[in-house]
Formats: sequence, C-alpha cells, structure tokens
Amino acid sequence: MKLKLLSLLLILLIGAPSMAQSEWEENRQPFAIEEGDEEYPLYYLYRAIGFDFKYIDRKYVCDRTVHVIVRATNEDALESSNRIYIPVAGQNELIDVKSRAISPDGKITKLNQEDIKEIEDEEIEGGYRIFAVEGAEVGGEIEYRYVLRGPGRVFLSDVFQFGAPVREYELSIKSPENLEYDFVVNNDTATVKQIDDTEEYNLYQLKVQNVPPFATEGFAAGRANKKRVDFKLAYNTYAGNKRLNTYSDGGKLIYDGIHEMDKAEERVAQSFIKDNDLKSEDVVARLKKLEHDIKGQFFINEYASDKLTDFFRNKYGDKKAFVKLFVSVLQYLDVKYELVVTSNRSEERFNPDFDSWSYLDEYLIYLPDQKVYLAPYQAFHRYGSVPPELTATKGIFVGARKVQDFAYPVTRIGYIEEAPYQENMNNLNISMTFDEDLANNQLQVTREFTGMEATLYKFVLTRANEEQKTQMLDELVRYLAADAEVGEVKVTKGELGYERWGEPFEVTVDFETDGYLENAGNTILLKVGDLIGEQSELYQEDERQFEVENEYNRGYDRRIRIEIPDGYQVQNADDLVIVENVKEDDKVIYRFESSYELNGNELSITIDEFYDQIYYPVAEFEAFRKVINAAADWNKITLVLKRI
Repeated sequence: MKLKLLSLLLILLIGAPSMAQSEWEENRQPFAIEEGDEEYPLYYLYRAIGFDFKYIDRKYVCDRTVHVIVRATNEDALESSNRIYIPVAGQNELIDVKSRAISPDGKITKLNQEDIKEIEDEEIEGGYRIFAVEGAEVGGEIEYRYVLRGPGRVFLSDVFQFGAPVREYELSIKSPENLEYDFVVNNDTATVKQIDDTEEYNLYQLKVQNVPPFATEGFAAGRANKKRVDFKLAYNTYAGNKRLNTYSDGGKLIYDGIHEMDKAEERVAQSFIKDNDLKSEDVVARLKKLEHDIKGQFFINEYASDKLTDFFRNKYGDKKAFVKLFVSVLQYLDVKYELVVTSNRSEERFNPDFDSWSYLDEYLIYLPDQKVYLAPYQAFHRYGSVPPELTATKGIFVGARKVQDFAYPVTRIGYIEEAPYQENMNNLNISMTFDEDLANNQLQVTREFTGMEATLYKFVLTRANEEQKTQMLDELVRYLAADAEVGEVKVTKGELGYERWGEPFEVTVDFETDGYLENAGNTILLKVGDLIGEQSELYQEDERQFEVENEYNRGYDRRIRIEIPDGYQVQNADDLVIVENVKEDDKVIYRFESSYELNGNELSITIDEFYDQIYYPVAEFEAFRKVINAAADWNKITLVLKRI
C-alpha cells in the first residue's frame, strides 16, 4: 500500500516555470574510455532522474525525466541494453522521448519515432512503450531520455545502484516555493542539497560519482542494501510550519480506511463470522477457527477491490480487504488489537526517523493481551506466525483510545519481535545399518519441522493435488540420496485442522542405497557428511560489504546412529568433532557443535546448530562465516572403517 496524500495538499496556489533537466546535447562526442571500464560488460556513463512538480490547470502534476547513457563492451551486454521499455501506467502520459546510438567513432543514429511500439498491460493499468536502439555497437553508447507527466506524488524514492557501475548519477527535484521536500539517502554518505530557493520554486540536487556495481552477498539483505534516496513532501509554508504527512497522519488514514465500512460490508462480514464461529468460551480457539476458514476460502489479489462485498462475491481481495475482515472478527470476539504497518526489511527498511509512507506496505495485527501477531493475508501463516521479513524491524502500531463513545486512533512506533530459534527447528534423525555383503546401507529417516517450514508444508498439503503432494514429500528426503529407491514417505505429524496447525510437521521414510559407500579391500569409506545434505558455504574473496542479516532465527537438531559392521573399526572418529560458537554478552548466538559416542558397534553422532540473532556487524563477519562453513566442512567428512 503506497498511501497518497489526499486532503493534506492544502492551499497550493502557485505554479513554477519548467525546469531544464539533464540537457540533451544534439552533437556531442562519445565519453572518454577510462581505466577499468573494460572489465565491466555494461556500465552507465550517466544516469539522471528529475522531478518537476508544478500546477497545470490547477492540478498538481509532475514531469519525471529519465536520462540514461550506457556503454556495452560485449555482444551479450549490447543485446540486453538496446531494447528500451518505458512504463506508462495509470494516469501517466509520455510527453517526450529521444534516443540515439553513438558508435565508437562518433557516428550518430537517431530514433525514428515510428519505431516506438505500444504494449498494453492490464496489471499496471496501462502499458509500455518499447523500442530498439538502432545502430548500437559494442564499445559505443546508447542514450535515451524520456519525460512522463503524471499526478504529483508526495512520497518517492529512486534506487541508484545496479548490477553495473554508474560513473555519474544525478537527481534533481523542483517544486513550487511553498512546497518543501525532505530527503534521506540510504547506504551512502552523499546528501541532497538545496541549490536554489527563489520566490517561485525550490530546487534540490543529489550528485554521486562512481557508484560501484551492487553485488549480492550471502546472508545479507537484498534490495534494501542498494543505494537509494527517499523523499517526501514535508512542509507547505502557506499552511504554517507544521510537518505534513507524519506517521501519525498516516496511522489515522490507515485506521479510518480499515474501520469505515458501509452497511453492506458490515452485513456480509457479520454473516460470515456468525456462520463460522465456534460455540465455545475459548476466544483464542474461536479466532483460530475463523482465521483458518478465511485463509482456506479466500485468496489475495493485490489488484482487486478492498470492498468486503466484492471480497465475498469473488472469493478474493486485496490486502486491505483481508485486514477489514480480521478487524471485524476481532471486534466481534471483543479482542484488543493494534494495526501494525511496516515494510519488507529485505526490500526497503522501515525508517523510524524519516516519516515516509512509502515504508507502509505490509499489514500485521498485534494482540497485546495474547502477545501474538496475526498475518491477515499470508495464507500459510496462522495465529502467532508471521512472515519473517516483517519481523526484526520497526513499524507503526495504530490502536484506539476511547473518549466517551468515540474511538480515536493513536499511532506509536514499535519493534516487531523476531521469533527465537527454538520456534523454527529443522530436525533430523537417522539410523543406518549395513547389509551382509557391506555393499549397501539401510536407512530409517525422520525429519521434523517446527515454525516457518512446518506451516509452509502444511499449507501446501491443503492446496496441492496428489501428484504435487507426493513430489513435495519426496523432495523432503530425496536430498539425502538422489539415486536411492525411496519408499513411501509417511506423514507422521501433520494435523491440518485449526486446532493443531501450529504443531510440528514430521515425515519418515526407509530406503536402501549404495551412495554412501566406497569399498577398497579391507577398508570401507563411509561418506557420513552426506547424511546432513549439502550445506551453505561462505567464501569471501572480496571484502565483505554488508552486515549479516538472517531471514529468521532457526535451529537444526541432528541425531545420527550408525551400526558399525562386525570386525571393523572407525579410524578417524575424531574428525566428527567440530566446534564453532559466536557469543555476544556471554550468550551464544550462533553455534555449530558436533560430537560423538562410540559404544561397541554403535556410533552415535549429535549435531547442534542454531542461529539466534538476525543482525551481526560486518566487522565481525569472520566469526559468523566460521559457523556457516563448519556445517559445510562437516558435510565433507568421510569415515574410514578398517577390518581388524
């Protein structure tokens, strides 16, 4: 949900002259090739974006100018960059477009306007303009510039780091003199400067040189780590010096939008609740039952209506429709609640110090008496379980304060707690024996999941057909022995009803394979490390750029029992012992510890691995890496069994 300014754009009266943004030079020469350019298949010589806010016929509009100059140094990069897509969605209008190719020797091939094709796309309520850049060559330049006119927006952002380096990036914003914007630059030390302040307009600018390419790293956030500038309309000086569009303002609009239902919506909501409610005094059980029914019958469609009448008619709706129905349920059950709105922290981190509503994308509901969260439209998350990317971050909490017979929304910023690792376990129990001729192993395998993965597998079982169910269950054990003849995978814990949805999910299987063995005379090589499956491994040739950010806290409890054949002895059992711990304030937050006991012919192996902190500083990355790589090292262990 990207909230738009509705009634807060008050007393906006003055227009401003147009702005010359990222000028188009008619007969320019190619950019000089600099040292190091050739190591990249593609790089941006210049990337600029300009926002010109103004009034046309008393409407607040924005001309958004995008100007890009890119150079490709091989054929693949050229092919990927010489087709230009311009999204023209909603009320946007393409008012100007220019493009050209400049060869390495300076020859210019300009865009023929008749070559621009129009493609419709219902999902964005508009479509695209698409064209190929004729005359583009390896080592030359592709340049294009277009201007889109659309409604003036209040909250915006621009990412300026990509998979290719950027030699020069420029952002410019022009607004009428009474409208002042605020800015925050993420993941960079550059700042936006106000370079002009006249009686007619404000002019802001951000310039950044030599932006490095964005490189993804394991156990780190994704898009949220890219360099990005966020900005918002913060003041209207004609209306005084009060800050506009605060989190409190946003909280009130959200609260009103959820709670202000028409009579028809109220009727269909109450009818559904009464038809599906339990006849019980256990309020939590009633809530779980109603949640189970909602998520079993209705589907999310972000382009759908938020009206509950449409929701029940179509059996799908947008996020807001789900939230409205859950609020109706909570009110019916007389359960206290707060609306929680935040962002996906891997995409765009909620910033408590910069009150942009662009961070208000995702809904949760917090129940303060029960101290649990609900995820209204996340189908496989049920009571107390929410998407991990919406935890370990802050958001706005919007509750109600009653004064006499009226309820007033009250907004606070709060932290959305992440679950401890004990709630998200992936456990493995294996018993292994050898056949009489020592050519194969028989295995009895049990896998148990709690928390995140358990709810996902349970949800799949409620929606999948028999073939899909069989495939999913097979994949849960297939990683242990890809070539084995795996028998029937049995679900030994997997209640799908609302009462026990939060309980563990467990599967068992027996199979026989020769995949773990190599025989060499009087020696047997047993690839015991393969029993835990392939593990993540962190190699860090370059300097680590980003802090550790785990998706969620998690643990692995593995128990392996191997019956050693009579007459054989393990030669290197101590190789099974690996210990790596990371502590913070005397508490172990990351651990990999493996140990063993050998009693007669029975070898018992215990592996305790867990990750109990979402964030860890980049300066201490090596300690975290050792824990991750300990699991990968254990995966490579081969036991040597010799006849005695």
